[in-house]
Amino acid sequence: MYNIMVVDDREVFRRQIRRINDFNCSHDFCIEYEAQNGMVALEILEKCPVDLVITDIKMPVLDGLELLREIKENNLCKCVVLLSEYTDFKYAKQGLVLGAFDFIEKPVVAAIFEDLLFRVKEYLDKLSRKNSYTENDLNMLGSLIINDDAYALDIARHLFARISNANAGNPVEINIELNKMFARLVTYIKKEKCWLEQYVDLEETFRLQTASYQKLSELKQQFENSFTSIMFEVNKFNVSSRNQLIQNICAYILSNIEDENINLHSIAEKFYVNKTYLSHIFKIETNVSFVDYVTFAKIERAKIILKNSDAKIYEVAQILGYHDPEYFGRIFKRLTGISANLYKKAASG
Repeated sequence: MYNIMVVDDREVFRRQIRRINDFNCSHDFCIEYEAQNGMVALEILEKCPVDLVITDIKMPVLDGLELLREIKENNLCKCVVLLSEYTDFKYAKQGLVLGAFDFIEKPVVAAIFEDLLFRVKEYLDKLSRKNSYTENDLNMLGSLIINDDAYALDIARHLFARISNANAGNPVEINIELNKMFARLVTYIKKEKCWLEQYVDLEETFRLQTASYQKLSELKQQFENSFTSIMFEVNKFNVSSRNQLIQNICAYILSNIEDENINLHSIAEKFYVNKTYLSHIFKIETNVSFVDYVTFAKIERAKIILKNSDAKIYEVAQILGYHDPEYFGRIFKRLTGISANLYKKAASG
């Protein structure tokens, strides 16, 4: 199913399009969004994948032609249809030059509108067979993931539907395309959070393993479960604080976790703050102490080293600044519920 956003400053016209009979019986299109001007429409498009924008030409704040330009320049939607009154005809022609799919006159005639949707569907189907998502879709989803935005799952579901449509509901082909999409998301996330590879096996986390006999409904549920796990793994180091100093300190800690000088004194000196003040403000802003945050990061890093290398337990302890391997072992078990030795054996298979 393709989704639609209707953009018109007059509610009566938005309501008229909603009432057209085709939407009551068609499974091809669904009006999911409405906007009263182009600026509101752009805000929606920057967060939500939309397959078809139907927009009035003359609107306050940002008109239909300006909206069309923004959509085309930033690849925000595949198909734009202009709504035009008779007096707007010259602007409608200009819209076609700018890349609009078509224009229809207001008030909208149901038969003409249904014919338009038929042609739009053929066009979108053809695009879907070539590529079921755009670079902008991936960037949008990647941004939502790393910002721990709950809306990411809705966008992921929408892209799953597109990929499913493009591959005729074949679970094997869908699985292949989903893993291609995941691989591209890994590239995006590595670029935005370059330190994350030290703590998360991204290739393994962003991999969907399915059976060839799996039903589409089962694949969809597995995809959603995997995506929920992805969100957790990518964002488990996030702190609740919006304080830029705290954000910078956390990023520095995560980027330099194997540095022996990752301690309250050295971090306070590096960021030119009093260590007592830093300890106090860190706890207030994040609801976790500075020491506990650093310890958590060290143990998460230790898990990756134990899993992906032949390093001995004492060597991992030394890498992370623990000069007493037994103390490191106690901390590891307290935070993970399992000894470092057992963890390494389980991870190695």
